[in-house]
Amino acid sequence: MATIKSRVLQVLGENNATYIDNLTSPENIFEEGVWDMATTIPRRMLLLKATEPVDPEDIPADPGAGDYLNVQGSPMDVTNSLVLLVMRTQTDYTIADGAMTAENYITRPCKEIPYESSFKAKDASSIYYATSLSPVYWLENNSQFQRLNVAPSATGTTNIQYLCHPVTDNNGSGIQVFLYNREQWYPTSSSATAWADATGYVVGDIVSEGGKNYYCIVAHTSDLASGDADDGKPGVGTNVWRICWDFKESFDGIPEEVEDLFIQRIAMKILEHKLATLATQDEDNEVYALVKDLHATVAQNLGNIIKNLQDEKQGERE
Repeated sequence: MATIKSRVLQVLGENNATYIDNLTSPENIFEEGVWDMATTIPRRMLLLKATEPVDPEDIPADPGAGDYLNVQGSPMDVTNSLVLLVMRTQTDYTIADGAMTAENYITRPCKEIPYESSFKAKDASSIYYATSLSPVYWLENNSQFQRLNVAPSATGTTNIQYLCHPVTDNNGSGIQVFLYNREQWYPTSSSATAWADATGYVVGDIVSEGGKNYYCIVAHTSDLASGDADDGKPGVGTNVWRICWDFKESFDGIPEEVEDLFIQRIAMKILEHKLATLATQDEDNEVYALVKDLHATVAQNLGNIIKNLQDEKQGERE
């Protein structure tokens, strides 16, 4: 399978490989390009690959720990994430003689509102007061974090079988938040050392294994004999290594049918960086014009792809 880098080079032209090679931190340019495109396309596209959160109506046990998986409550930290869909579930159990006789729920999608409207949504005297039948959500930002809040608020759960405990309280609630999480891209090295068993690694170490480079994100000592994937070779179900940016072959959480959008946007970011560099240097005006023309061509291609996707969606509706 072709790497994402090679697909971007197909857009830039193989003769323009230096546009990438001359970048100080190419992994950052690739990461920003992907994030830019993710914030631009319709959320329904990203929802196709979003991981489904724990269902408040059906809380399964965690097979690894033997505990129940927890249902999300509010507020929730969504820093470096795009909120694609929020569902709120409220218990509506049938209770007789102090016991639950029917496990019923009220589940509704939450409507997004601006932060300034959240006060009305929490005001019982307002016509905009949010209920279990008309829940809403909004985002709150500060200098470091972004939080998602809902109204009515959601209690969530911690290691219990039902959304409400005891079940006779009938006041449990939880949310399902479908997210696209910003994908982190990791640096590489032309002098990466071969991965070795029985070796201590620290965060930032870069090794080669199976023809690819990997970046260490958790300090550890390799130990094949342990049988733990996190002690083993990179690329084999491990949580301590991440593939380096120039060896990545796929995007995380991006449907295959819209990958070209992201390839084109990364190429545009690289060309924008090149134009900015040329503008501060005593370069030939002809070189600047060539790069500018290529940028215009890529931008037009990107616009055409987006238009085709919009036309396809319109055709489905008709």
